[in-house]
Amino acid sequence: MDLEGNYYKGELKEGKFEGKGEIFVKDKSKYIGTFMDDYPNGNGILENYENSTKYNGDILNGKKDGKGILEYEDGTIYEGDFKNDVYEGTGVLKFPNGNKYEGEFHDGKIKGKGKFIWENGEIYEGEYEDFMKKGFGKYFWSEDKYYEGQWLNNKKHGKGRIHFEGKEINGTFRFGKIIKENKVE
Repeated sequence: MDLEGNYYKGELKEGKFEGKGEIFVKDKSKYIGTFMDDYPNGNGILENYENSTKYNGDILNGKKDGKGILEYEDGTIYEGDFKNDVYEGTGVLKFPNGNKYEGEFHDGKIKGKGKFIWENGEIYEGEYEDFMKKGFGKYFWSEDKYYEGQWLNNKKHGKGRIHFEGKEINGTFRFGKIIKENKVE
């Protein structure tokens, strides 16, 4: 069926898109997969030309919902859970520069517990809110050099300790700087 440059090719049931098929919306998108009640439902591949993305995974009523892989034009790849077209649940976000985040997502944002691994080997494991370190976490510059404690807006903030070269500094931090050092006995 051709509707001014748009088309659907596939199975029909009682005049509705039902079963396997593909739909092309001129200059916007293409979907190949399963349909139910006129909507993409089940598993399929969705290419969105407007934002240059390709999604392969579960679809519910035309939206990404369930498990899937979303690839962006710049090489960023998200693999994990979706709900109502956004990241929701757990997943892995890989960036073109080699950095990677593994953990929780809420409402399309990095939020909750997770682990960020930089291409240079540095690691942060802990809590996030809107892609920023917030709450308790541990940042490793190397195996024997790390900070463990509270974070706020990507900065050491609150009680924490720095371990380096076999030494340890315990104290209170404010926006990345130590303001009170506690003696270690």
